[in-house]
Amino acid sequence: MRLIIAGATGLCGSEVLRQSLKNPKITSIVALARRPVSVPENSGNEIDASKLKSVVLEDFGSYPEDVKKQLTDADACIWTVAITPTKSRDTEWDEVVRVNHDYASEPYSTLAKLPGETENQVLAFAEEHKIEACVAKPGIITAPWRAENPAMAKFPKIDVSEVAAAMIDQVLNGFEKEPLWNEDLLRIGQRVLKGSSEV
Repeated sequence: MRLIIAGATGLCGSEVLRQSLKNPKITSIVALARRPVSVPENSGNEIDASKLKSVVLEDFGSYPEDVKKQLTDADACIWTVAITPTKSRDTEWDEVVRVNHDYASEPYSTLAKLPGETENQVLAFAEEHKIEACVAKPGIITAPWRAENPAMAKFPKIDVSEVAAAMIDQVLNGFEKEPLWNEDLLRIGQRVLKGSSEV
């Protein structure tokens, strides 16, 4: 499988990249980001770095022809470009809309209210063009190296390794349902990680 990972330098994107480099079913990875992408530091020895192609796209709202060419013949795309709710407090609203809505919509024209609009647009495009799409709706994404915010204690959580494993599993094996809620991602991710001894 040829996989595009959009936002490959962020929390989720870098974990999707790390796990994809280890997965023999994924033969080619196009890592799309605003800066060059390299193999994540915590990848271990069992990765195949030869699968990785870093493609720099400074503005996800505009895809130059050379970038479009590198995205052709992909079998799947995992989109992880976003501004988190925490970071959005310190970001101009126009920028939040541009990254979380416009950036997610643009690739489909070329090849909460805000997330809802984006999800609806992606799903409508998928139906119109007879492609598969699925929206992942994780809870609070945690990581072993990140401190948890006590104010978020009551919200559903999922480890970044679990959400990445679930998304990879679903693009490889087909979407079991749409959308994939936190409990779905958690169940799938834990099953995949347990089977690969990466828990």
